[in-house]
Order: sequence, then structure tokens, then C-alpha cells
Amino acid sequence: MQTTVFKHLQRACLILCGLALAATAQAHHSAAQFDFTQNVEITGKIIHIDVSNPHIDLILEQPAEGGGTKQVQYEGHSRNNVFRRGWRPDMMKDGDTVTIFIAPMRNGEDGGYIQSFKLQDGRTF
Repeated sequence: MQTTVFKHLQRACLILCGLALAATAQAHHSAAQFDFTQNVEITGKIIHIDVSNPHIDLILEQPAEGGGTKQVQYEGHSRNNVFRRGWRPDMMKDGDTVTIFIAPMRNGEDGGYIQSFKLQDGRTF
């Protein structure tokens, strides 16, 4: 009897641990969706930028195919990484024009991973 109860408790514990690990893995996703063999240049107007950890979050208004504009969301390195490369909080704000160099999405959708920034004055980081 005790052996059966112990086995059930052991299984339940393993299942709960597995679910906890899966939830943790889901919280921080992989970069596998980005094609790091490509480096695409995109220029647009910053609609929103949040430079924090774990990733930079950028929404850029950029030209759309066929005319007009579209808003596209990008992510990038952490605040720590861009700070070490020379970025400072007053360098970019909503409404500024910026050029980004990205690893595009592997599936062809809009978006990508920001590899670097180029400001209007030519500074890059």
C-alpha cells in the first residue's frame, strides 16, 4: 500500500516539476525564429521604444509595400548590451528616425532581431 502511494506521489511530483520547467522555458523564448545569416537594413520612425531587460522592444513606422506605412515590432539585445556598445538613454525617443540592422524572421513575417542601430547623426551601436 505504501509503495503504491509513494509511486503516485513520485509521479505527481515529476509531473509538477515538468510543468514548472515548461512554464519557465515558455517565459523566455529562443532566438531560433530569427535568420542570423541575413542583415537587413530598415529605416523608420520610432513609435515606441523600451530599452530594458530582458530585451529592447521597438515599434517602428516604416514604408509598406505598395505605398503607405506600417508599424512593425522588433526586439533586440538587453539594455546592458547596448549600453556597453555606447547607447545612452537620451539618444533615442519616440518620433525619432532611426536605421536598424536586423536578423529577419525565418518565416518571412514582419519583425526581427535588432543587431545594431544607426542614428541620424551617424552614430551606431
